[in-house]
Order: sequence, then structure tokens, then C-alpha cells
Amino acid sequence: MTQTNPPVKDPEFMPPRELMRICFELLDLLKAHKKRIRRAPVNSFGYIAKSLFSRPSPCVPAKKVH
Repeated sequence: MTQTNPPVKDPEFMPPRELMRICFELLDLLKAHKKRIRRAPVNSFGYIAKSLFSRPSPCVPAKKVH
């Protein structure tokens, strides 16, 4: 019997549940009184959006090349 190694996950992969937890914590920070604290989640949402939409989505079919 041969032993196989477990599949290696992409280091940039984040489970959807964990991503939602982080986003809800960032939303709570938007309620802060200090502008500096409110600016941090805005920047973080920008980084999250850039990482999510910079790679091709598995739900969107690829364009056919003729």
C-alpha cells in the first residue's frame, strides 16, 4: 500500500466562511468614531476586492478564442 500526500492548498486561498467573518469584523470597524480607524477597513475591502476580481472566476465561462 502506498501512502499519498494530502493535497496542498493554494496559499492565497481563503474559505468563504472565513472571508465573510473577516468582512463582518471590518464592517463593525466602520462604526468607529475615529476617522483613522474607519479608513483601515475601507483599504482592506479594496485589497479583498482586488484579490477576488483579479483572478478568473470558476462561475464565469471562459471566452472562446477563435
